[in-house]
Amino acid sequence: MGDVGFLDYDLNGKPATLDADLFPASTRYNIMAYGEYTFEGEANLTPYFEANYSYLRGEFKERGEGQLFPEVPALNPFNLCNPNQPNGIDCGLATDAFLDNPSIAANFAAVYGLTPAQFRDFGIVNLYNGAIGPVATQPVISVRDDRNRTDVEQTQARVVLWCDGGYSALNIGTLDNWTFDAYVSYSLSDGKSSRLVNS
Repeated sequence: MGDVGFLDYDLNGKPATLDADLFPASTRYNIMAYGEYTFEGEANLTPYFEANYSYLRGEFKERGEGQLFPEVPALNPFNLCNPNQPNGIDCGLATDAFLDNPSIAANFAAVYGLTPAQFRDFGIVNLYNGAIGPVATQPVISVRDDRNRTDVEQTQARVVLWCDGGYSALNIGTLDNWTFDAYVSYSLSDGKSSRLVNS
C-alpha cells in the first residue's frame, strides 16, 4: 500500500471545485450603426456604410486547476509501482487482485456477461497481468488554487463601405444600362486570456 491516499488530495467534488461560477460575471458591449443615402442623378449613386464594435470582458473563477503529468521512472524510490522500495507494490498483481474483488467482478459481469476470470478461462481475452515488476507511472497532479481563475478580454471592430449605382447613358453596342457595386471592408479582432492563481 502507498503511504499517500489519493482521495485525500483529489480535487474532484471538493469545496474548492464546487464553488465554481455557473454563470460567471461578464461585461459585454455591442454597438452597430449603418446607413445609406442615394444621390439622385444619372449615376444613381447609393453609398452605404456599416460599422460594428463588440467588447467582452469576463472573469471566470474556479475553472479547475491546471494539471501536471510527471513521469516517474520505474526504479524511482517514490514510485508506488516499484515493488523494490518499502512502500511499493507490483502493480500487475494489484490489478489482478482488483479484478478478482467480488464486487468488481460482479459489476464487470453485469455489464459484459462474464467476470474477468471467466473471460480468461474461456480464452476470450486475458485481462490479467501477473507480476510485472517495477514500471514507470505517470500520475495526474493538480495544485490547489493554481491557475484556476481565467480573465478574458475580447474586442472586435468591423467597418464596411459600399457603393452601388448605374449609368443608363453608358451604352456600348448592345450592352446598355451599366450598373456597379463595390465595397471595402476592414475587420480587427483582438483578445487575451490569462489563467491566474486564485487570490
